[in-house]
Amino acid sequence: MNQIDLVPTISMLLGVPVPFANLGSLVPALVPLKNTEKKTTHTQQVALGLALNSAQVKKYLSTYSKIASLPSKEVTEMEEVLKDAVAKYEEAIQGGEGKDSIAYREACALFKIFLAGITDLGRKVSLLWLLLRAFFCRL
Repeated sequence: MNQIDLVPTISMLLGVPVPFANLGSLVPALVPLKNTEKKTTHTQQVALGLALNSAQVKKYLSTYSKIASLPSKEVTEMEEVLKDAVAKYEEAIQGGEGKDSIAYREACALFKIFLAGITDLGRKVSLLWLLLRAFFCRL
């Protein structure tokens, strides 16, 4: 877990949107085990939280990529993972397998892969920006 992961987790717990520029990922272990009001399972809550978190990160990525050069191969790979995650999540919602189905768990895993990949990409881009800034400040 990283510090940036606390923001989406706290946002979900409070029922507020994740801040636009946050690249953190929901921490499933901190999601309450049961939601008696909505009668949803822990897995459903985590899947929903990760879906919303991924949508927010995708929106940020789309906006950021319009003004900055991002490695297109890595972005495309992450977009494919997100597409698969969304398809699996929709399958879980529509499927009659139950509230704690394998499809929900697979969707969670794919959302986590997407979020981890984007976080790594963000670190690479930030590191490159810092190195270039340091280089040009010396000139």
